[in-house]
Amino acid sequence: CGVAGFMKEKKSKGPQPLMQFALPTDITDPINPQFAIDQKWEFSPSKRTRFTTLNVGSPEHDYVRNLLDTQMHGKKLPVTKIYALSNKTLLTNFANSRTTIASRIESDPEAHNRKDWMEIKKHSRQRKWTAEVLQEKVEKQDYNTPDVVTPIIPVLHGTDSAIAWKIADNGFVSLAALDAGFYGNGMYFSSSALYTIPYFATKSNPVLLLCYAVPGNSYPVIEHHSSKKSLMGQPLKPGYQSHYVVTKKDGCPETNTSASRYYDELVIAQETQILPAYMLEIDRSKLAGLVAEYQRVLPGEQEPAGKQEDSKSESTEEVSEKE
Repeated sequence: CGVAGFMKEKKSKGPQPLMQFALPTDITDPINPQFAIDQKWEFSPSKRTRFTTLNVGSPEHDYVRNLLDTQMHGKKLPVTKIYALSNKTLLTNFANSRTTIASRIESDPEAHNRKDWMEIKKHSRQRKWTAEVLQEKVEKQDYNTPDVVTPIIPVLHGTDSAIAWKIADNGFVSLAALDAGFYGNGMYFSSSALYTIPYFATKSNPVLLLCYAVPGNSYPVIEHHSSKKSLMGQPLKPGYQSHYVVTKKDGCPETNTSASRYYDELVIAQETQILPAYMLEIDRSKLAGLVAEYQRVLPGEQEPAGKQEDSKSESTEEVSEKE
C-alpha cells in the first residue's frame, strides 16, 4: 500500500480527526495526492517500506527539489537520486498521532496548548519572533488551512544511507535516546539542507530524509546552549509537543529579529510526529566547499577556545526568572 492523500473534513463539535487517510497504491506524497507514480515499486530488504526512484523533471521530483532549493540561499546541493518512500505502518502512526494531538489541544488546552512563554517579559521580542518564523513556515504550505489545529511542515534530517533505510522501515523510534541536543532531548530536524550538512557530509553514503512533521504546540527557544537557562539535554517543556529555535549558521540562537538569512531546528520527542517521505542521495565528492562554509560544533563535540564567548549573545544568556 502506498502513502495516502490527505482529505480535509468539515469541522463539527467535539474532537475529531482533522485528516482522513486513504491508501491507494499509486500515491506517495501524503500532502500532494496529485503525484501519481507510474514506475514500479520496489521493497526494502525488510519488506516494510516500498520505494520508487523519481524521474528527473517529473512533477514530484520538481516538487522535492523546490522544497530543498527554497532554503539553499542560491546554492545547490549535489543530489544524485530521489526516492519516494511508502510505509503504511508509519503513515498510520503519523495520522493517529496528529489526531491525538489535535484532540488533546482542543479538549484540554491548559495541559497541551500552553502559551506561558508569552508571560516572559525579558527578551519577549526575540521569543515572539521565533514563534512567528515557525508560523510563517506553516502558512507557506497551502494544505495548512487557517483553522487547522495541527499543521504539517516539511523538514529535513541528514544521516547515512544505512541509517536512513532503518528509519524508513521503523521510523525515528531510536533517535531520541541518541541526541541530547542543544535545545532539548529529542529528534532534530531543520527546514534548511545547508544547516544539516555537518550531520551527513562526513558519512560514507550521505543522504537527506525529507519528512513531514507535526510540531503541535511548539515552544519558541532562545536560550543559548551554554547559558544558565540552557535546555541542553532537557525534556520538552510541559504543555508543548516540540521545541523550535531560529539559529545562525553556527548553530547558536539568532538574536537579530531583522535578520534576512537564518536557519532553524525543530526538536520532537515522539517519533510518530514524523513521517519519512523522501530519501535524497548526495554526492559526497562535491560537498567540500559547502562543508567548509557550514561546519560548526555539534552536541558532544569540544568547542574551540574562545568560540563560546564570541558566539554567545547577552540577550540569550539569562531569559527570565520565571523559567
